[in-house]
Amino acid sequence: MPRRKLKLPRLPKGDMSPNDDSKIMRRVVNDPVAAAEQAREKYAAGEDNWRQEKYEVLAVVYAIGQYLKCHGSAWRRFIKSPFFAHRKRPLRPIKDQPQAMRHAAYWVLNASNEARRDRAAAYVRGLQVLARRAVRADDVVGEIIKAGGIEALVEAAKTDPTRPQKYRSPVEPEEEDYWKVMDDPDLHKPEEEPEEAARRSAPTHTNPH
Repeated sequence: MPRRKLKLPRLPKGDMSPNDDSKIMRRVVNDPVAAAEQAREKYAAGEDNWRQEKYEVLAVVYAIGQYLKCHGSAWRRFIKSPFFAHRKRPLRPIKDQPQAMRHAAYWVLNASNEARRDRAAAYVRGLQVLARRAVRADDVVGEIIKAGGIEALVEAAKTDPTRPQKYRSPVEPEEEDYWKVMDDPDLHKPEEEPEEAARRSAPTHTNPH
């Protein structure tokens, strides 16, 4: 009688906690929504006088993003928060989860217009440099200062050797307009070979006969 293959139970997708037991991460794991709200209030109170406080807020954004991108159940609760209720396109439980840090930044930094969203997205690109190094949340402030500030870290992200191959340019379509851009039929036309393009652009000669 053939042996039955032992079938191991599948773990829930993305429900593994990050390997970070720092103080900030423990607060986020306990209640990501409360951590986001507290960081948002701190940002609003010191928005015109950022220095150390700014980096402390970004450390919370970092921890929220690191936690939610690998914990699906917490992410699903997070995107049901009132802050995301007025989006033109609701956040998706699976497809938008890898971008958890960016959406946390939108919330915490009160990215209510295009300029604020661009700034928040830029900060996240800088924080992602630290994420790829597996920096603990409690060490984020020190790493930002060591880099010369968050703006310097954002600049370093452009040439970071650890960045994914499909690194997106800082200039991206506005999130709500993304699907309109992707639906542009011109984007789906096959590219012409150089010889074909040259033939099409060459002047045509009429037959004298």
